[in-house]
Parts: sequence; structure tokens; C-alpha cells
Amino acid sequence: MTFKLNDTLIDTENFSAENVRQALGNTEGNNEIVDFLERWCNKSATITLKTSGSTGTPKVIEAQKTHMLASAKRTCSFFGLEPKSIMLLCLPATYIAGQMMIVRAMVSGANLLVVSPRGNIVDQINQPIDFAAMVPNQVLKNLTSAQKFNQIKTLIIGGGKVGYNIVNQLSEITTTCYETFGMTETLSHIAVRKIWPNVQPNFVAFDGVLVSATNNNNLVISDNSLNISQMQTNDIVRIISATEFEWLGRTDFVINSGGIKTSPESIEQILEPLIGKQLCITSKPDEKLGNRIVLVVEGEKTNITTQLNILEQKVSRYSVPKEVIWINQLPRNKNGKLDRLALSDMIK
Repeated sequence: MTFKLNDTLIDTENFSAENVRQALGNTEGNNEIVDFLERWCNKSATITLKTSGSTGTPKVIEAQKTHMLASAKRTCSFFGLEPKSIMLLCLPATYIAGQMMIVRAMVSGANLLVVSPRGNIVDQINQPIDFAAMVPNQVLKNLTSAQKFNQIKTLIIGGGKVGYNIVNQLSEITTTCYETFGMTETLSHIAVRKIWPNVQPNFVAFDGVLVSATNNNNLVISDNSLNISQMQTNDIVRIISATEFEWLGRTDFVINSGGIKTSPESIEQILEPLIGKQLCITSKPDEKLGNRIVLVVEGEKTNITTQLNILEQKVSRYSVPKEVIWINQLPRNKNGKLDRLALSDMIK
């Protein structure tokens, strides 16, 4: 397979690390890209991948390269990526999201432009981009440059919940945006939902993917292309059909307060449009309740009594935050995802 990396032709059958380094120049993260391509181009049928650890202890999995190719082909077909397409890599190649952008370039033969994942991404591009992928925090940072953001034709957003603050600001751009659902174990996304310019309420699975749920509403995935059969996840969902679902949260983060279980994501969904800031629901140990719910808000402190009163009318009293903490910046991991585990340790 051949593809272009920063306009330089790369041949995976005759791989040269030096050619890749020359194509990348001094771009941040080039060592990770070279490392991935070296492991991809060896004779092994599998490649080791590591999870980000955003929902637990990071782990290493062994993936079939043919399955990664199948996943990439499905995405390229859905979004119409082809040899003349220009793709943007602005995610670390350490994890599956960035790695699959490279594989999609291989499959489509597209030109993959690489920029630093840190700072303002759109300021680093000076030409139209057909397809890019970002995490929510990157989108928020870059929406301040709407005119430059419009250079991106299609954007997929993954690695965390796309909250109200992001969706509300998408009206300033012309980029077509999708929220994705997936994980390392599914080799990136297996379902998408359009969030701009038209909003789809639910995720719709790709062809060949079937979804169901356990009695506890945990998502179960089957995917013929990836040889996945009845894989149970920690995602809480409402099943609409065998190919459509609404994502509600993660069992990893469910808080038991006073015997009542609360999904943090459900409370965040209510509070985000009311407060208009980046926020997170977490908990602290409590002698009476077991755990008391805590609201952590990013930014300068303001009076949010009215907003909390509105929340109290909509949810159980056990789900209303008993404490509000204001911090300069919510912790995020190397991949830009909100690090709930680190936040929990910070406030204890």
C-alpha cells in the first residue's frame, strides 16, 4: 500500500523510517508515528495496542492488522475518502484514534497531513482538509478560530462525550461534524451520530454491526468485520433498534449515594447548558451517604444557585451535588480526554 505523508509518498511494502522522518520534519510526536509504522510494516499479522486508561487501568491488547484494515475501509467508504482526499492527523499516534487515522490514509491512499496535537490546531493548517478527527477538548480550543476551522470539511469527534458547550458553538462553523462511538477493543468507532449541521439524537451503527443490551442496560456489540461476538461493554445505553442506540453513561463512574445510583453523565447533560462551562460530576467519601456527589466546574467562580435549584426539580435529591468545587482546569490525559480518575484523586 502507498499513501502520502505530508505530501511525501510512503510505500508500506518497502518501508523506510528515514523517509518518514524526513516527511514529518520536526513535527511533535513524529517518533510515535515512526514507531507505529515500523510495527505495522513488519511481518507479524498482529500489532499491540494500548488503551488510554481513561476509564481504568491502561492495558495492552493484540489486534489483527486485517481487522484494523477492515475498520479503516468501513470508515473510508462511509465518509467517501479516496486518493485525492486530504486528511489531518492531530491526535497522538500512541493510541488507537491517531493510529487508525494512519491506517485510513493507507487504505484510501490519501495525503495525511500531520500537525502537533497541542495548542491551536487550525492555525497550523493552510489548505482545505477533507477529513479530520479530534477529541472534545481540542474542538473547544479551536472553535475560537471559526474561519480557519472551516477549512475542515468533515470532522469526527471521539474519545469523550460531546457536551452542550461544543454543540452550541458548532453553529459558528460550516464543518460537518459527527460524534463517534468506539474503543480500542473495537479498533476505533463502530457507530456515529451527526451533530452538525443536522443533529441526530442517537448513534447509528456501521454496516455489519449489531447492538443489544444486558438486563442492566450495558451495551453488547457484535461486529462480523472485526470478529466480535456479543462483547459486553461498560457503557449504559438505551437500545432503539439492532443498529441504533442512545448513550447514557458508563458503569465505571456510577455513584452510589445514599443507596441511590446516579450516572454522572446524566447530571452533566442537564447542568452544562445551564452553567455554560466545562464541568464534571464526581464524588467524595461520606460517612452517612457512603459517597456524596460533588460538582467540579472549570473556570472563574460564579453564583450557580439558580442552576442547582433547577437541577433539584429534575432529579432525585441524592443526585444533586452536595458540594461545588471550582478549578482552573479539569485534568485530561495525554490523549486529551477528561481524566475522571485523576479528578477524583485531586479533590479527596
